Amino acid sequence: MTESRPYAAARAAARFERAAGATALLVGRRARSSLMTWEYIGRAFGCGPEEAQKRFGETLPGAEQGGEGA
Repeated sequence: MTESRPYAAARAAARFERAAGATALLVGRRARSSLMTWEYIGRAFGCGPEEAQKRFGETLPGAEQGGEGA
């Protein structure tokens, strides 16, 4: 497809990339709302806890009390 129809291939890849990004955001935020730690979320996404928090960043009120193990 990429050789015979490069524009169609690029559009398909762009749609896939947007869908994957939206899905990752939803999953990351739901994991956090289930009280999964930033460390575990980061590990699942192949990054550290700080990067996971920046990426999925909505924290729950009171969830950060008690540190990373909350």
